[in-house]
Parts: sequence; C-alpha cells; structure tokens
Amino acid sequence: MGTQFYVGQVVEPEDLFFREGFIGELWDVLEKQHAILTAPRRTGKTSVMTHLLHKPADDWLVLYLNVQDTSNPADFYLQFLDEFNTRDPGVFRKLFSKGSLLINKALTAVDSVEVSSLKVAIRDNDKELANKWRDRLDDLLSRIRQVDCKVLIILDELPDMLLAMKKEDPNLLMEFLGWFRKQRLNPMPSRDPIRWLIGGSINLMGTLDAMGLVDRMNDPEIVQLPIFTPEQVGEFVETMLSGQGCIFNADVPAEVAKQLGRPIPLFMQMATQELYRTWRKKERELTVDDVSTVFSNLVTSPEARDKLQHYHSRIAHYYDGSTDPAYSLLNILSLSERGASRKLLRQKYDELQFAAGIERPDHEASRAFNELMLHLENDFYIVEIENDRYDFSGGLLKAWWRKYYA
Repeated sequence: MGTQFYVGQVVEPEDLFFREGFIGELWDVLEKQHAILTAPRRTGKTSVMTHLLHKPADDWLVLYLNVQDTSNPADFYLQFLDEFNTRDPGVFRKLFSKGSLLINKALTAVDSVEVSSLKVAIRDNDKELANKWRDRLDDLLSRIRQVDCKVLIILDELPDMLLAMKKEDPNLLMEFLGWFRKQRLNPMPSRDPIRWLIGGSINLMGTLDAMGLVDRMNDPEIVQLPIFTPEQVGEFVETMLSGQGCIFNADVPAEVAKQLGRPIPLFMQMATQELYRTWRKKERELTVDDVSTVFSNLVTSPEARDKLQHYHSRIAHYYDGSTDPAYSLLNILSLSERGASRKLLRQKYDELQFAAGIERPDHEASRAFNELMLHLENDFYIVEIENDRYDFSGGLLKAWWRKYYA
C-alpha cells in the first residue's frame, strides 16, 4: 500500500487499504452467482470495482460499464460494445469476425478514422437499434459466452440508469428489467461463464421497491462493502502520516477516528491530508488539538464544501417524494447536542406531513417514515447511536449541515 492521498478520486489497486480480504470473498461469491455490491457514495465501491477490473482473478475477463448517464437499452448496448472493444479488441474482433456485417463495417470505419468510436459508427448505421435492442444484446451476450474464460460484467451506478429509463419510458424499463432477469437466469449461473456485478451509490432494492419491481432483481446475492473500523482508521492515519515523514503525537490517529464517527473514506482522506499540510506549515509535532482544528476548518474550506455539497443536493435528486422530510429531519439532528429519539423524529415527520396537507392511514405513514429512516441510514447520513436514538453518522457532515442548512 502506498502513501498517496486520493481525495474524491478512485484509488489505484496498489494503494487500496483494508480491502484485500473482502475482494477475495467477492471473487468467491462471483464464482457461483451474480452479485449486487451495496455501498453509499464516497465509501470506496468504485475503487473495489477498479481493483476487480485491473487485477482480475485467474481466467477472468472483466468489463466495466458506468451507466450513470445511460437512459435507454440502445445506448446501453452501444456502451457495452465500446467497452468490450476497448478492453480486449483482439477477442472482440475474433468474436465478431463472422455473421455481423454491421459490426465489421463499423470497425472498418473506426480503423480508417472515419468516425471517432465504435459507438458512433454503430449509432450512425444501425437504423433498427432502437426497436431491436433485445436482439442486439442477445447476440452480443451469445458471442461473449463463446470466450474461453469466465467474463465478469460490472454495471456501476445501475440505479441511476433505471431511474432515467423510468422517466424516459416506464414501459421500456419494464421490458429491460425483464430481459436482464432472463439473461441472468438462462442459463443458470452454474452453467453460465458470464457473471454480473451490479453496483450503485443509491439503494438499488429501495429504488426498485418504490417502483414495485423488486421481483425483477431478487436473484443476485447482496454483498455489502464493510465499513472501516476505528482501528483501521487509526492505522490508515498512522501509515499515511508516517509515510510522509510527519511527526505526530501517538493519540492523533485515534482522535481522527473519534471525530470521523462512521468513517467515510473521502472524509478520512481529507482529514489526514489536512493534518499533513498542517505539519508542513508548522514543522512541529501534530497534537489532538490540531485534529480538532483540522475538522473545524474543513467545514468552511472550499475543497470540503464542494465535496460535501453532494450530500445535500443528492437528496433532492434521489429521495423522490421524501425530499422535504429528509431535509427537515437532518436539520433537527444537526442542531442537536446528542441526536434525537426515533419517537421525536416520527413526531416531527407527522407534523410536516400534516402541514403539507398529506393525510394517510397510520400504517402507511409508519411505512413511509421507516423507509425514509432506512434510506438515511443506508446512505450514511445517520446512525443509531443507542437504542432508538439517532444522530449524524459523522461530526464533519453534521457540523457542515448545521452551518449551511439548519
């Protein structure tokens, strides 16, 4: 493991801390079946996927598609083709050497620099793609199954693609999910060289549940990215600071872990980097007081503000129908000294619903409130600090929210 800081960037495989065991377990799961990798944004999901891509297990070909900006099956197909051709052009061309005049014509255009990419060449020439995307994808996967190794297909940010597809054409979403389920189950994983690893920064099953479509994605095994322990945070801080030649009090790593709360790797990197910068400026031993100063300054720093702003804006984008209650509950928690009871939060939730003129049976209101609390927990906004009492998952996010939004 190296000592380079990665603030908001994908971590290179050789610099990835504390994930070796998990990655080995994930490969064990993928040997047998498809999987859904769950993790909130900024917690290292894409770094793990990048590790799978660049350091695959023996006899595996890995393809990676970030489908966050994809909104229909035709574009999904084009992105899929482009990734396969980019990742292993030799195998791609061998598979399409026969029986695909359209693909070969597109490859010729790319080779002669007539077009910028395979995706553009296919879009320009395949006039039936929008209506025949199922046939095109079936043909592509049929050819991939002829590769003489196992193939892992990573779909990162799939929930975003499904939400975009729903907005564009709900019927098309139903068709795509039906097609995708059929591809995962026929042939059965035990007989299929293809594995799908599905990931997203928002809760996939919660997204599908809101659409009434959970049954279309209930076959993969759900694998949760582990949260770093306080001991691992301390080890990270010690390794990074020592690697940069910093002199620091022995209590500094534990103090960083304490102030981080539930550790989000982005915040861990930011805080440790700021401690290193402090040491370079002051040229003296770092103390726990420096840790407090760093966390206090991060709340108002432009760099941190840009990164933290996402945690506010994403609620408006992803919490459909629950945006205002989510903001209000987080405002309450940010102003609290030690969080708030679930009973109080439910009371405030009911008051907001009443003020908005929303009336529904108590069991429906309870279900909606429970789902909102679960989403806020899964997305690392809040954590149960003791029985039925909740607070922000970390001090940095809480202080920033209180300063700018409460």
